[in-house]
Amino acid sequence: MQIAHKNIILTGAASGIGRVLLNQLVNFEGVRILAVDLHNVECTSEKVLHYTCDLSQQTEIDKMFAFAVTQFQTIDIFIANAGFAYYEQISQPD
Repeated sequence: MQIAHKNIILTGAASGIGRVLLNQLVNFEGVRILAVDLHNVECTSEKVLHYTCDLSQQTEIDKMFAFAVTQFQTIDIFIANAGFAYYEQISQPD
């Protein structure tokens, strides 16, 4: 896949895999990245636009895409990495 000179949306960009991926993507020539997360994204590259929103809400997702289109005109790559890990206790079957 060609990454250079692409407009990219990356969700979950503040931590974990998303943060590592963001730090790798900025190394490609000519990329523009919309780094999306509920928390502050720590990246100072001029290639990165930060966007804070709650992707569990449909209205927020719609606003994110509307913002991306105003900034990029086209979206070439969308990386849906948002989410959170949690653990539950397994109950006894009855």
